[in-house]
Amino acid sequence: MIFAFVYFEGNTCYLNSILQALFMTKQFSREILVTQRFEDRSVLALQELFALMLFSPRPEQNPKKVVNLIR
Repeated sequence: MIFAFVYFEGNTCYLNSILQALFMTKQFSREILVTQRFEDRSVLALQELFALMLFSPRPEQNPKKVVNLIR
């Protein structure tokens, strides 16, 4: 199976490496994708990013929402 990668914008390459590693950690990404914690914006942003990485036809995804929540 081929997954989309996260491209970096500005100085976010370390964060993108962490996001890629978390996404490839099956148990973690599965838990993020099935969680129902809708009040937590950071979890929602991760959930959206991981879903796009799995199902989007685009070969790359922008982690801007996750990055903005962390900054």
